Amino acid sequence: MQQYFIDYDKIQNQVNQITSLIQKNQQDNILQQYAHLFVDLCKLAIEQFHSTEIYNLAHYLKQRSDEFYILAPQILLVNSISEHCLRIVNSILLHKQQAIDLFEQCPKDLRPVYITYDSFTKQKNNLIFKLNEVVLLENKVDEKVVERALQFLRPKTTSTSQTPMNVFCVGVSKFFISLLERSNSHFILPECYPFNHGQKQKSLFQNHRLTNYELIADTSAPIFIQNCSCLLFEPIVIHTNGQCLVDSNTQTFIYLANFYKIPVYGLFRTYQFSNKTIKANLTNPELLEADFDQFGEADVFVVQNLVVEPEQVELYVCEKGIYAPEVVFRVLE
Repeated sequence: MQQYFIDYDKIQNQVNQITSLIQKNQQDNILQQYAHLFVDLCKLAIEQFHSTEIYNLAHYLKQRSDEFYILAPQILLVNSISEHCLRIVNSILLHKQQAIDLFEQCPKDLRPVYITYDSFTKQKNNLIFKLNEVVLLENKVDEKVVERALQFLRPKTTSTSQTPMNVFCVGVSKFFISLLERSNSHFILPECYPFNHGQKQKSLFQNHRLTNYELIADTSAPIFIQNCSCLLFEPIVIHTNGQCLVDSNTQTFIYLANFYKIPVYGLFRTYQFSNKTIKANLTNPELLEADFDQFGEADVFVVQNLVVEPEQVELYVCEKGIYAPEVVFRVLE
């Protein structure tokens, strides 16, 4: 009887290459490189395939794709590509061995749809194109927000007599990068312990080679904020009544800005807007019955996210315009 085998060492080497590449988190071209290496892995597995090993091979590849699903940065797209690659393997193997059909007992409508390598390549390119479309759209949205927010900052000028204005920036936001690039403002970044938002924003500035900022300790914020022209923040979500959710650090610094009468501006994108409202009176946990629906409808917050009231914010800025908190619901129009 002829002996069959699969060279798992060669396959494992390919797996190690992919895993190492993903762990480096090269987000610029990780998707393309990942897809290319995964296809190579599948081809190698097919070359080593023999009929008696079809089930073990499919199971082995499926296990590896689960590992990639956990490690990869673009989870949804990479998982889709993994599934397509596995279908390619099954398709080629089943066409080679017509007598073996793992899905023979499955109803026809539940059987996997086999695709060719060419159609997989087309599908992969479509996924990459859609990803780029999303990124491009968000960049356009961010650009509009930044253009509107710049009016609160002093624009760049060739005059040496004009001193930069100080801007107090709380949290981590892509908006801060563009604003610092396009203005002559000096950004003050509080540390925001224990979330360390200030250090994270500093790293983003360093990646863009921006230097006109200062990282300060939270305890020194009262001294610095008095000399700032405004406070900028990006809320987690905004509600129709003008309230917004922020982390506990941001709420503290907004209170501080209100105390010193420093204007507070919130920068957001429309998808961060919600037509829900936040109730001030939380449901007493003792009144909750052992009913999932009632618990799901209870007004309970995650502790680290707190509410900022409409009167604490001067204006909200998004790609559609600039709104006072009491009329921010017009974003939906």
